[in-house]
Amino acid sequence: MILSEINKVTVTCQATVTYTQENTMRRMFGFMIGIFVGALVGSTITLLLTPESGDELRSEIRARGQGFANQIRSAADERRIELRDRLDTLRAPREM
Repeated sequence: MILSEINKVTVTCQATVTYTQENTMRRMFGFMIGIFVGALVGSTITLLLTPESGDELRSEIRARGQGFANQIRSAADERRIELRDRLDTLRAPREM
């Protein structure tokens, strides 16, 4: 009789753990599907509402990216020149 009750409790605990794991997996899967569907809908709406064709949009994005990279390179070069000048000033012998 006692073994029968222990087996029922054990089976109930195992079922609860299995249900909890299954529920967690379902929620995780639902979340991932939601992300995928959201990205798909967002990209579709973006493509439909852009005033340019896909090729024009890609070339504009590429041009902006190259312009941004050029600005970063220019700023880095300016900063490098400033730092070299400062280093040369610090390395120069001091007059007493």
